[in-house]
Amino acid sequence: MLRWPSYGWKTAVSRAFTCSASKRPRCCCSRSTLSCVIAETIRGCWLACEGIGTALYDYLPYASIVLIIIGFGLGIGLFASHRRPTLTGSQKAAVTAILLVTPAIGFLLASPEMRVTALVYMVAVGGMAASAWASNFPRYRVGAGAVVILTANLLAIAGGGLMQRELWMAHFAWPLFYFGNLMLSTGVTVELRSRR
Repeated sequence: MLRWPSYGWKTAVSRAFTCSASKRPRCCCSRSTLSCVIAETIRGCWLACEGIGTALYDYLPYASIVLIIIGFGLGIGLFASHRRPTLTGSQKAAVTAILLVTPAIGFLLASPEMRVTALVYMVAVGGMAASAWASNFPRYRVGAGAVVILTANLLAIAGGGLMQRELWMAHFAWPLFYFGNLMLSTGVTVELRSRR
Protein backbone atom coordinates (compact mmCIF):
# COMPACT_ATOMS: atom_id res chain seq x y z
CA MET A 1 0.00 0.00 0.00
CA LEU A 2 1.24 3.46 -0.92
CA ARG A 3 1.81 5.74 2.07
CA TRP A 4 2.37 9.48 2.04
CA PRO A 5 5.17 10.96 4.16
CA SER A 6 4.08 11.72 7.70
CA TYR A 7 5.75 15.14 7.99
CA GLY A 8 3.64 18.29 7.88
CA TRP A 9 3.33 20.94 5.20
CA LYS A 10 5.89 23.24 6.85
CA THR A 11 8.51 20.53 6.66
CA ALA A 12 7.57 19.80 3.05
CA VAL A 13 7.91 23.47 2.08
CA SER A 14 11.24 23.84 3.87
CA ARG A 15 12.53 20.66 2.21
CA ALA A 16 11.42 21.93 -1.20
CA PHE A 17 13.52 25.06 -0.91
CA THR A 18 16.65 23.72 0.78
CA CYS A 19 19.41 21.41 -0.28
CA SER A 20 21.72 19.63 2.13
CA ALA A 21 25.46 20.11 1.73
CA SER A 22 25.99 16.43 0.98
CA LYS A 23 23.59 16.59 -1.95
CA ARG A 24 24.57 20.02 -3.28
CA PRO A 25 26.95 18.73 -6.02
CA ARG A 26 24.20 16.50 -7.42
CA CYS A 27 21.38 19.06 -7.28
CA CYS A 28 20.67 21.17 -10.31
CA CYS A 29 20.04 24.21 -8.11
CA SER A 30 19.51 25.08 -4.47
CA ARG A 31 15.80 24.28 -4.80
CA SER A 32 16.37 20.61 -5.60
CA THR A 33 12.87 19.27 -4.97
CA LEU A 34 11.21 22.04 -6.95
CA SER A 35 13.62 21.60 -9.84
CA CYS A 36 13.05 17.84 -9.78
CA VAL A 37 9.29 18.38 -9.94
CA ILE A 38 9.77 20.71 -12.91
CA ALA A 39 12.04 18.15 -14.57
CA GLU A 40 9.43 15.41 -14.01
CA THR A 41 6.78 17.65 -15.58
CA ILE A 42 9.00 18.30 -18.61
CA ARG A 43 9.65 14.56 -18.95
CA GLY A 44 5.91 13.86 -18.80
CA CYS A 45 5.15 16.48 -21.47
CA TRP A 46 7.95 15.09 -23.63
CA LEU A 47 6.55 11.55 -23.44
CA ALA A 48 3.02 12.82 -24.08
CA CYS A 49 4.18 14.65 -27.22
CA GLU A 50 5.99 11.52 -28.39
CA GLY A 51 3.04 9.26 -27.69
CA ILE A 52 0.39 11.49 -29.30
CA GLY A 53 2.64 12.24 -32.27
CA THR A 54 3.37 8.56 -32.82
CA ALA A 55 -0.32 7.64 -32.58
CA LEU A 56 -1.29 10.31 -35.14
CA TYR A 57 1.46 9.53 -37.65
CA ASP A 58 -0.71 7.47 -40.02
CA TYR A 59 -3.40 10.18 -40.14
CA LEU A 60 -1.43 13.45 -39.95
CA PRO A 61 2.21 12.63 -40.72
CA TYR A 62 3.67 16.15 -40.79
CA ALA A 63 1.73 17.39 -37.76
CA SER A 64 2.78 14.32 -35.80
CA ILE A 65 6.43 14.80 -36.77
CA VAL A 66 6.25 18.41 -35.53
CA LEU A 67 4.71 17.21 -32.26
CA ILE A 68 7.42 14.59 -31.79
CA ILE A 69 10.12 17.19 -32.58
CA ILE A 70 8.60 19.45 -29.88
CA GLY A 71 8.82 16.49 -27.50
CA PHE A 72 12.48 15.95 -28.36
CA GLY A 73 13.05 19.69 -27.85
CA LEU A 74 11.65 19.34 -24.33
CA GLY A 75 14.04 16.42 -23.81
CA ILE A 76 16.98 18.52 -25.00
CA GLY A 77 15.97 21.25 -22.54
CA LEU A 78 15.72 18.74 -19.69
CA PHE A 79 19.13 17.22 -20.40
CA ALA A 80 20.79 20.60 -21.04
CA SER A 81 19.66 21.77 -17.60
CA HIS A 82 21.32 18.67 -16.08
CA ARG A 83 24.56 18.62 -18.06
CA ARG A 84 27.83 17.24 -16.74
CA PRO A 85 30.26 19.93 -15.58
CA THR A 86 33.14 18.40 -17.57
CA LEU A 87 33.38 15.86 -20.37
CA THR A 88 36.42 13.80 -21.31
CA GLY A 89 37.75 13.86 -24.85
CA SER A 90 36.06 10.57 -25.75
CA GLN A 91 32.75 11.78 -24.30
CA LYS A 92 32.97 14.98 -26.35
CA ALA A 93 33.74 12.92 -29.46
CA ALA A 94 30.75 10.65 -28.82
CA VAL A 95 28.41 13.62 -28.31
CA THR A 96 29.68 15.32 -31.47
CA ALA A 97 29.39 12.11 -33.50
CA ILE A 98 25.84 11.48 -32.30
CA LEU A 99 24.86 15.06 -33.07
CA LEU A 100 26.41 15.26 -36.54
CA VAL A 101 26.28 11.72 -37.93
CA THR A 102 22.65 10.96 -37.02
CA PRO A 103 21.04 13.51 -39.39
CA ALA A 104 23.34 12.45 -42.23
CA ILE A 105 22.42 8.78 -41.82
CA GLY A 106 18.71 9.64 -41.58
CA PHE A 107 18.97 11.73 -44.74
CA LEU A 108 20.67 8.91 -46.66
CA LEU A 109 18.23 6.21 -45.49
CA ALA A 110 15.04 8.16 -46.23
CA SER A 111 13.10 7.96 -49.47
CA PRO A 112 13.90 10.86 -51.85
CA GLU A 113 10.64 12.74 -51.15
CA MET A 114 11.12 12.50 -47.37
CA ARG A 115 14.82 13.36 -47.12
CA VAL A 116 14.45 16.94 -45.89
CA THR A 117 11.83 15.89 -43.34
CA ALA A 118 14.06 13.02 -42.17
CA LEU A 119 17.01 15.40 -41.89
CA VAL A 120 15.11 17.87 -39.69
CA TYR A 121 13.60 15.06 -37.62
CA MET A 122 16.95 13.35 -37.07
CA VAL A 123 18.56 16.66 -36.03
CA ALA A 124 16.04 16.69 -33.16
CA VAL A 125 16.60 13.00 -32.35
CA GLY A 126 20.39 13.38 -32.53
CA GLY A 127 20.23 16.50 -30.36
CA MET A 128 18.18 14.64 -27.75
CA ALA A 129 20.51 11.63 -27.75
CA ALA A 130 23.65 13.80 -27.63
CA SER A 131 22.30 15.94 -24.79
CA ALA A 132 21.24 12.80 -22.89
CA TRP A 133 24.73 11.38 -23.32
CA ALA A 134 26.27 14.65 -22.05
CA SER A 135 23.87 14.96 -19.10
CA ASN A 136 24.63 14.00 -15.51
CA PHE A 137 21.98 11.28 -15.56
CA PRO A 138 23.23 7.67 -15.46
CA ARG A 139 24.69 7.04 -18.89
CA TYR A 140 23.92 3.32 -18.97
CA ARG A 141 20.22 3.95 -18.40
CA VAL A 142 19.39 7.37 -19.79
CA GLY A 143 22.16 7.79 -22.38
CA ALA A 144 21.80 4.21 -23.61
CA GLY A 145 18.01 4.60 -23.75
CA ALA A 146 18.40 7.71 -25.91
CA VAL A 147 20.74 5.84 -28.26
CA VAL A 148 18.20 2.98 -28.50
CA ILE A 149 15.50 5.55 -29.41
CA LEU A 150 17.86 6.98 -32.03
CA THR A 151 18.47 3.50 -33.48
CA ALA A 152 14.73 2.77 -33.56
CA ASN A 153 14.08 5.99 -35.46
CA LEU A 154 16.82 5.20 -37.98
CA LEU A 155 15.33 1.73 -38.51
CA ALA A 156 11.86 3.23 -38.99
CA ILE A 157 13.19 5.72 -41.56
CA ALA A 158 15.11 2.98 -43.36
CA GLY A 159 12.05 0.71 -43.35
CA GLY A 160 9.96 3.44 -44.98
CA GLY A 161 12.73 4.62 -47.29
CA LEU A 162 15.54 2.89 -49.11
CA MET A 163 14.91 -0.49 -47.50
CA GLN A 164 11.12 -0.68 -47.86
CA ARG A 165 11.21 -4.36 -48.71
CA GLU A 166 12.97 -5.18 -45.45
CA LEU A 167 9.83 -5.54 -43.31
CA TRP A 168 11.79 -6.64 -40.25
CA MET A 169 13.17 -3.11 -39.88
CA ALA A 170 9.80 -1.45 -39.40
CA HIS A 171 8.62 -4.26 -37.11
CA PHE A 172 11.81 -4.20 -35.06
CA ALA A 173 11.75 -0.39 -34.73
CA TRP A 174 8.63 -0.22 -32.54
CA PRO A 175 9.82 -2.56 -29.75
CA LEU A 176 13.17 -0.76 -29.75
CA PHE A 177 11.41 2.63 -29.56
CA TYR A 178 9.31 1.43 -26.61
CA PHE A 179 12.27 -0.17 -24.83
CA GLY A 180 14.42 2.95 -25.31
CA ASN A 181 11.70 5.21 -23.91
CA LEU A 182 11.23 2.83 -20.99
CA MET A 183 14.97 2.85 -20.20
CA LEU A 184 15.22 6.61 -20.54
CA SER A 185 12.11 7.57 -18.57
CA THR A 186 12.71 5.15 -15.70
CA GLY A 187 16.36 6.23 -15.52
CA VAL A 188 15.39 9.91 -15.34
CA THR A 189 12.65 9.24 -12.78
CA VAL A 190 14.80 7.10 -10.47
CA GLU A 191 17.70 9.57 -10.61
CA LEU A 192 15.51 12.64 -9.98
CA ARG A 193 13.83 10.98 -7.00
CA SER A 194 17.21 10.02 -5.52
CA ARG A 195 18.32 13.68 -5.76
CA ARG A 196 15.47 15.01 -3.61
